[in-house]
Amino acid sequence: MKLQKLSFIIRRLTFVVLLMSPATHLYAQVHAPFQHRAQSLILAEEQYREGHYRLAVQSAERFLQSPEGHTPAVLSSEIDKAAWHRAVSLLKTNTPGCEDTARRFIRSTANPAYKQRTSIALARYYFVHNRLAEAIPLYESAGIANLNNHEIADAKFELAYCYFNVRQFDKAEPLFATIREVQGAYYNAGNYYHGLLSYNKGDYKNALNSFKRIARLPEYKTVVPYYIAELYYFTGDRDKALSEALKLIKQPEKLYYDNELHLLAAQCLFEQEAYSEALKYFEHYYEHTDRIRKEELYEMAFCYYRLNEYAKAIDKFKQLSNTQDALGQTAMYLLGDCYLKTGDKNSARNAFAICAGMEFNPGQQEAALMLAGKLAHETGYHDEAAVHIRALLGLYPNSSYKAEAKTLFANLLAKTNNYEAAYRNLEDIDLNTAQARQTYQKVAYGYAIQQLQSGDIQQALLLLGKSLQYPADDAYRAVAAFWMGEIAYRMQQYDSAIAYASLFLDHIRDERRIIHLSPLATRQNAYMTMGYAALKQEQFDQAQAWFQQAQAAGGGSMTVIATLREADAAFMRRQFVQAAVLYDKVIAISKTSDADYARLQKSILLGLQNKTAEKRDLLRTIINAEPASPYQPDARYELALTFLEENKH
Repeated sequence: MKLQKLSFIIRRLTFVVLLMSPATHLYAQVHAPFQHRAQSLILAEEQYREGHYRLAVQSAERFLQSPEGHTPAVLSSEIDKAAWHRAVSLLKTNTPGCEDTARRFIRSTANPAYKQRTSIALARYYFVHNRLAEAIPLYESAGIANLNNHEIADAKFELAYCYFNVRQFDKAEPLFATIREVQGAYYNAGNYYHGLLSYNKGDYKNALNSFKRIARLPEYKTVVPYYIAELYYFTGDRDKALSEALKLIKQPEKLYYDNELHLLAAQCLFEQEAYSEALKYFEHYYEHTDRIRKEELYEMAFCYYRLNEYAKAIDKFKQLSNTQDALGQTAMYLLGDCYLKTGDKNSARNAFAICAGMEFNPGQQEAALMLAGKLAHETGYHDEAAVHIRALLGLYPNSSYKAEAKTLFANLLAKTNNYEAAYRNLEDIDLNTAQARQTYQKVAYGYAIQQLQSGDIQQALLLLGKSLQYPADDAYRAVAAFWMGEIAYRMQQYDSAIAYASLFLDHIRDERRIIHLSPLATRQNAYMTMGYAALKQEQFDQAQAWFQQAQAAGGGSMTVIATLREADAAFMRRQFVQAAVLYDKVIAISKTSDADYARLQKSILLGLQNKTAEKRDLLRTIINAEPASPYQPDARYELALTFLEENKH
């Protein structure tokens, strides 16, 4: 785990209010001969000491501008003293032009004490006004020779803080290291920043030591405990990190880094393979962060994957589809497996194809090439399948999938996967041999499916008919009949749809092989087609029987739909009790909007049976569903009609 470090330390420093403004420093008088006639200078010194800086400016300027201030008897040190009081007092009052005045004085005075102290004053002025880069050279040039201990401590902290904020961490760290050991105004802040710098450079032991000193202080207690918990993780004490994180998460007062604490807890639990527990902390972090790193997103998706929550795993793994590294390759491999487990072969094919295009994990690439090739073949993408199988045999000539791949590739070469070209070639040959007839049957069927996919239904119908003329392979005969039935239904030729679907059912020998050729060509779908065709012809008793057989023929969501359609057929036959039982069955087994459709239909039945109160209750169930049901408007309308029938206008 690579939890966020310096990138958000600097970004979130706005949370940590500058712990204290630079204190007004005690004035260290630079001695000069006392002059009774220099009353203005004496007054300026007194006003400065008392903090009356504007008055001090006036008094200093009065001294400097008076004739007395320019007599030979006036020492240059007194002039420097007056000029110093004026320059520093102007900085204290933030008077326009104060910076220029200070800089001119620094350049003009020969007195090193005044030069250095003015540099410090100007540096602190920049520091207070957050012009930290400008403050640094002044702090550096001023030195500490003319400062008292209190001023030295302040200057070191301020300079360290400036270095920190302009990312000169190598210069900031030794200053903070000194400050953190000296009791004073900046002791706590020194430990905080020293902890951050040690944390950043991986010196976790010293970082932990600094943070522990200030963890319970009011100004740090919402920030520092998170770092401490994380440092336990970095130093290898995962159990301590987890216990600290959980303790902080549960406390009433939330930390500033509460979201990151959830991530830390999730990471620790993930490493313990406690996926169910880890997931709730990952979910909290995901919901409350603007950005999530790819590593955490992968771990969250992996938790869903291990808990068989494939839809949620898919949602997270998909977000890693553009990640070009070993993590991205593994994510795409698992994404493909999730799609397979949910029956979405096309999406699984795409995911495995992305995985197969990466070389970070050769074992995964080898397996993904085989899976992508097989799925491409099963779903009708034969050209793509050929590409994957060629790549597999070229990159891994001794692959464990070698025999399977060569078998599949031979089949692909026979079909060429260019059905149109294959069909045109077959038109010119005799179909006297069993192999020729079988090939023609397969190619005509494949070409027909391509035409169907492209929207040319008439051409597809013609080719399927030709495929049925050469029934060499029962499986191809069956699937051709199936699609003839589907097309006939689309063309509203309902008798033909029923006839072809029946032909399909009569020639089922190897269901697994038939599904391999066309995943949609199933008994269940055929019975569904027949049932729908019967409904269109208002043959409700026959429709009901075929929908019953559709339920018996398969499972999954289609079973729910078949049950609904059987219920609808019973409804139309006025078999209300039977219809109600079927609608109840759907309500019991379905977690989708199909259940609300069943509730809506059942409510109408209840109305027909004069069970008005039960009808209203069922309609309100749809209306109050969360999330909102797509049948909510219908339920509201039906409820309104019910009230009208009861004269409850």
